[in-house]
Amino acid sequence: MALRTALLAIALVSVLSGAANAGYWFQYGIRGGYQSSFNNGVSASIQTIAQPQLDRGSSAFWIGESLSNGAFIQMGYLTENQTALYPLHCNLNGCGDYKMLKKGVPTWFYEYFPAGYNGGFLGEVGENGSAGINGTFNTYDFHSNGTTWYFMLNGNVVGSVDLGTGTSGQNDSIAFGEVANTTNNQEQVNPVIFANVSIYKDGSKVLMPFGYSYIGYGVGSSTALPNPYGLKELDSRVNYFAVGSGLPQPDNGKTLWTTGYTLSLMSKYGNLSRSTLYESGVPVTLSIPSIFYIDNYTRVLFSGWSGKGIGAYSGSSNRTQITLYSNVTEQANWQTQYLANVSSIHAIAAGSGWYAASSVVNYSVSSSIVYSNSSSRFSFLRWSNGNPSVDGSFVINAPANVVAQWQQQFLVSATSDYGNVSGSGWYANGSIATLSVKTPMVNVSPTERLAFYSWSNGNTSSAIKFAVNNPLGINADYKSQYLVNFSGTDAYGNPIALQSLVLGNSTIPSSSFVFGNVSYMVRSVMYNGVSITVDRTTSISSSGTKRIVLPIYNVMIVTKDIFGRPVEAHYDLRFTNGTEVNGTSNSDGTISFSDVPYGSAVGTIEYLGIKQSVSVSNGTVDVVPFVSLLDIAIMMAAVAAAFLIYNHARKRLSGPPIRKEDSQDYNSSA
Repeated sequence: MALRTALLAIALVSVLSGAANAGYWFQYGIRGGYQSSFNNGVSASIQTIAQPQLDRGSSAFWIGESLSNGAFIQMGYLTENQTALYPLHCNLNGCGDYKMLKKGVPTWFYEYFPAGYNGGFLGEVGENGSAGINGTFNTYDFHSNGTTWYFMLNGNVVGSVDLGTGTSGQNDSIAFGEVANTTNNQEQVNPVIFANVSIYKDGSKVLMPFGYSYIGYGVGSSTALPNPYGLKELDSRVNYFAVGSGLPQPDNGKTLWTTGYTLSLMSKYGNLSRSTLYESGVPVTLSIPSIFYIDNYTRVLFSGWSGKGIGAYSGSSNRTQITLYSNVTEQANWQTQYLANVSSIHAIAAGSGWYAASSVVNYSVSSSIVYSNSSSRFSFLRWSNGNPSVDGSFVINAPANVVAQWQQQFLVSATSDYGNVSGSGWYANGSIATLSVKTPMVNVSPTERLAFYSWSNGNTSSAIKFAVNNPLGINADYKSQYLVNFSGTDAYGNPIALQSLVLGNSTIPSSSFVFGNVSYMVRSVMYNGVSITVDRTTSISSSGTKRIVLPIYNVMIVTKDIFGRPVEAHYDLRFTNGTEVNGTSNSDGTISFSDVPYGSAVGTIEYLGIKQSVSVSNGTVDVVPFVSLLDIAIMMAAVAAAFLIYNHARKRLSGPPIRKEDSQDYNSSA
């Protein structure tokens, strides 16, 4: 398709727009193809090169494109072939500000054709030499803001116009050299370099992704003569080419370059991070798993892409297509999720599942009590995290395992025919139950009553404690008790008043209620501070008196001299109950005490400084002999008499005395 031509002054004030009789309009350069469509502007750096004087027409180097509504826009520089007075700007209201422009001196310009306009030049021309000296590179740029298009030279706005649209629509962009309004194809054009041809996409300027060759004619041009001009990429550089005479003429539509852009995928999970080079303008599929499991209890859920760059995608779809017009970075965003495992061996636990990090997990169990049967059940105790309520919540930032903990309970049922029993109820397995009867006795008469006897399990204590390991049904049994007066009888048959007695395993007063028709072991009685062992069985069938024969005796000690006469000796004695007594024996020499337990007493008896030990028991009489003064007198008299008798008898038996000499003779003969 032929394109509109640049401004070319052919007379002092004439401006041609490509009329059919305008001669030849040779165009040569590149087109962006569909990849550059739907843009919002074009930019390029174009080298300023003064051209030799042409016989007719002028040369120009520019960028341009048709817009979505049919308007046309272009910008670059031209070299006039005549020195003349030219208008510097023209619009629909006319032209103005005429200046003398010298031939052969490059000058910038921009030109536009509103939609449906077929008239003369509209736009602006720079001052004489405004394109700079030979070899200078200037950046020519036009882009839209809304429907207004701004023309810029080296970043400075030099003009603007409202063209009713802000996009090129399906039209592509061009960067051309042009020999305008000439009569032959012999004019020489010094090669001019174009670099960094770019388009505006989504508010950003990106390099033109593709460059396709074009050698042809402008709108209204004669076509009888071949276009002699060509183009060539330079130095194997992308988007860097020259146009002019003596250059190759590739076929129209030949791809001169493809701009490659890097798609960088970044993902913390799944080993998906990579950088890949793609052709610009070519659809690229973005695809990523929606879920990635780190382990059995932690996973990440894809939450969307965050894209940077022209053509990038930001959104929640895990599979989509993008078209790159620049280097693009796509960051995969993940939402960490943790597995919350809520479990219970009883009832129904709720709350298990995958939860986003820092979210709230609500959990519960359907019932706090689960019955195995009427006497065994499980009671909710707490959760493994310590929560004692059947429901709860927590913020999850790690895998969580919450287990309902239960307590096995057994029913303890205690009954009684007389009054209530405290302690019945449900007990945890292994806990201690305490049962007691609230009415342990029921009076029948002053001497008879019903009293707690034992539990049905044989325990005789009215208040019992035990570890609960099974269900238990227990009843309090009652029996008749009779009022019994227990009394003692000493060894001589005399009644003895008792202090208390040990009946079975219980110590009771001497007057007590005891169960009837029960054999008891009377283990001991307490009399006068002494526990007297009995160990005899007895049975009670009615109220009354119960006598017990006891080893209680009178204690008798007799103090006499060796001739049987009583002496009054001093005694120190101690009894079984610990009582200590002292005194002097009676004038008849007796020391006596009545009703002594076991008839037991120990101690010492002293007379005339002589002390003797004494021990009596079981009612025996102990005689303690002493030597009295009279005994001593009698013994001394007896000794004296015996001595006299001895002497007298000796005298009678000895005869006359033997002489000395008789004695010697006898010895000699012996």
